[in-house]
Amino acid sequence: MSRAGRGAADLLRAVGLMADGPVPWGRPVGGRGPGVYVVELPSSPAGAPIDMSKVAAWLAHRPEIRIEGARPTTKELAARLAAFWVPGEPVVFATSTTMSIGGRVTALYKHVPGDRKPHAEGQWLHILFGLAAARVWWAGTTAPDEALDAFLTAFAEGLDPAARAALPDQAVVLPFATTRRPTGERKAHGIVGAIAAAERVAPPPPTRLTELPPGDAEGTDELTAGLGTTQRLVAPPEGRAPRRRADDGSAPERTAAPLTPAPRKAATRAPRVPKAVAPASHLTSQAPEPRSTTVRRSGKETRFIPPTVVTADGLVRLQAEHEELTKVMRPVVILRIRTAKEHGDLKENSEYHAARAEQSFLEGRIQSIEAILRNHVIAEAPEGTSVVHLGSTVTIQDDYGTVQYSIVGPTEASPGQGRISTSSPVGSALLGRGVGDDVLVRTPRGDARYKIVSIE
Repeated sequence: MSRAGRGAADLLRAVGLMADGPVPWGRPVGGRGPGVYVVELPSSPAGAPIDMSKVAAWLAHRPEIRIEGARPTTKELAARLAAFWVPGEPVVFATSTTMSIGGRVTALYKHVPGDRKPHAEGQWLHILFGLAAARVWWAGTTAPDEALDAFLTAFAEGLDPAARAALPDQAVVLPFATTRRPTGERKAHGIVGAIAAAERVAPPPPTRLTELPPGDAEGTDELTAGLGTTQRLVAPPEGRAPRRRADDGSAPERTAAPLTPAPRKAATRAPRVPKAVAPASHLTSQAPEPRSTTVRRSGKETRFIPPTVVTADGLVRLQAEHEELTKVMRPVVILRIRTAKEHGDLKENSEYHAARAEQSFLEGRIQSIEAILRNHVIAEAPEGTSVVHLGSTVTIQDDYGTVQYSIVGPTEASPGQGRISTSSPVGSALLGRGVGDDVLVRTPRGDARYKIVSIE
C-alpha cells in the first residue's frame, strides 16, 4: 500500500501520538519533556538533493571516512548517501529523546557533520539542499523509544513497494537521515569513520591505599576515637578524663590516664580536658547542642567535636536516606549533567546549571548525614521515669483538640510528620513534664497552653 504524501503529522497520529508543530527549521521547539521529533521536507524530489560542497567539507573535516575500507571521493560518498534516499517520502529524519525535545532539536540545528557532539545522529540532514524549508514536528510521551519504534514501523509498512525494492538495505528501512532503530538495528550503509571517535580518558595513576583506624590521622586519642560506631558516653571517676565504650563490643573499655600537672619548669601549660559528660541514659534536649572544643596536647591543638544525639528511629531514617541519596539520586543527577553538556554552550544552558545546583544541594546533604553517622550517640529513656524526654511520643490537648508529637533532636525534626525538635518552643516546654501537667508555651505568635494526655 502506498502512502505517498503522508507526512509526519499523519504518522504520529497513526501510532496514537498527539502531533505538535510544525515549526520552520532553525526555530525553537516548545517541547520541554521526553518524546519523539521528526523532520520533513515540504515535498520529496525523485532524487536526493545533496549539496556536493557540503559533502566535500565533511570529507575534509573527517579524512578518516572510509567506504568498504577505502577512502572515498566526494562523488563516491555522495552516491553512497543518495542510494538511501526514499523518493516520494517527505519524512527525512525521526528520533526520540528521554530529555527535553526542545533542547535536543536545538542541538540538531547546531551540529556540524563529522563532530561527535552535540547531535551526531541525523547528521545526513546537513548535506541536503533546501534544508531551510524543512519543518519540525514533535510529540511528547513518557515512552519515547517505544513510540519511535512504532513510528518507524508505520513508516516502513506504508512504503511504496517499488521504492522499497530500490533501497540497498531492505531489511532495515528507515527515513533518509535516520540510521538506526531504538532497538539497535542499523542501516547497512558501509560508511565508517564519519563521526569523531570518543575521547579516551587516561586511567588514573596507581595509588597506594593506607587504611587507618577511625578518627583523625594525627592526634587521635580518647576524645576523638570511636567515630563510625554508636557510642555511649560514660561518666569518669573524679579526676579522670572521659572514656568511651563501643556498643558493638569491638573494642574494650579504655580509661584515660590520671591527669597530672605539668612540671613548673615546663614551657607549656598543663592540658585542659572538657568536663565529664553525663551517661547516655540521662541525655535529653536540655543539654546544649554539640560544639567543637579545642584541646591542647604537647603543643598541638586537637579539635574535639561531641557526638550528635539521635533517637534509634532517627538513626534508621538517616541510614535509609543516605542509601537513597547515594545509590539512586546521585547517579540520576550525574546522568542529567552529562546529558545537559551535550546540548551545547554551557553559559546559556539552563538544564546544565539546574542540574549542577541540584548536585551541590545533594552532596551537601550527603556530607551532613555522613558526619552524623560517623559520630553520634543514641538517646535512651531514663529508667523508671514517666516524664517527657528525648525520644518520647507525647499526646497533648488544647482548645482545638489533641495532637501527637515525637520529641527528637534538631537533626531529625519534621513538624509535618509529627516530629518536633527539643529546641523548638513546644518541645523544650514539654521536656521533664508528666501526664496531666498543664504546659505554657511562649511562641512569637503569643502564649499557648497544652495539657499532657499521655506519654509513650
